[in-house]
Amino acid sequence: QVNKAADDDLVELDIDTPINLVFTAEDELRITPAERFPNGTAFHLTLTADGLKDIDQSLDDFVLNLETLKQEFDLQVNSLIPVSGTDDQMQLTGAIITTDSADINQVKKLLTVKLNEKELAIDWAQELDRKTNRFTINNINRTDESGKLELSWDGAALKSDKKGAREVAVPQRNVFIVTGVQVVHQPDTHVEIRFSDELNATQN
Repeated sequence: QVNKAADDDLVELDIDTPINLVFTAEDELRITPAERFPNGTAFHLTLTADGLKDIDQSLDDFVLNLETLKQEFDLQVNSLIPVSGTDDQMQLTGAIITTDSADINQVKKLLTVKLNEKELAIDWAQELDRKTNRFTINNINRTDESGKLELSWDGAALKSDKKGAREVAVPQRNVFIVTGVQVVHQPDTHVEIRFSDELNATQN
């Protein structure tokens, strides 16, 4: 029966999720859900000896207590940086890291960004692990007055109760300031300082 579908009666779950059974070796049975298991759910998996080759048929059922990951997320926000070649455009990047893999369309519902009460578009890119979701916010305009970038997040789309808000100051045009300082560990440990305007490479 190796590499062939096994009898569904071998395994029973106490949640309503269909599964596929395949023996990938003589001593290995792979159990794959036909659809995603619900997050943060405890359930029992019961394996019966009935029908297993060279197994004592009088053995009691083998029961496993299992629990799927509770879906949560972490928001990482980098410092504001100027858009190269412009005096009045800035950019903000960051990432949302989820505990378990997630649909990018669900992740997009977690974050809202407004500049001076006007909502901005967010560009998203999901990495192959389907847990790292990087975002870029463009069109952050600097004017003759300082602005306020508002980030708000709500985990309802992932059935998480995490929510919150954060403000990022947008410097006014022609004001040169440090927008952020952070320690970077890869590829080599160093301190990264970000400024509100591009630097002159020839200036000390």
